[in-house]
Amino acid sequence: MWHAARAEEKKVYSAMDMMRQRAERRREWIAKRSIDFTQLLRLTGVPCKMFHDTVQFEVQRSGGSLVPWRGHADNQVDRFDVRALLDYIPEYDNTHASARRRA
Repeated sequence: MWHAARAEEKKVYSAMDMMRQRAERRREWIAKRSIDFTQLLRLTGVPCKMFHDTVQFEVQRSGGSLVPWRGHADNQVDRFDVRALLDYIPEYDNTHASARRRA
């Protein structure tokens, strides 16, 4: 009787071990494919020609087309500047990722 119980116990432990190994492999697979999409952000610029328009020049020079950036009145950008459209992207903190991997 105890032989059958021992055989079933071995099967259960074997299944648990296989599930644990599969979970570890899956965790590694996901970690390899997980990327921080903010690291993929690439900005490029090209030179442009400025046309001589005295009215536009005076508006630019006086700061009439400048708007506060992220609500800071002391930090102003042109209203057509792409930085005004970007969201705030915090710096990546690696300590949380390593703590999750250890858990």
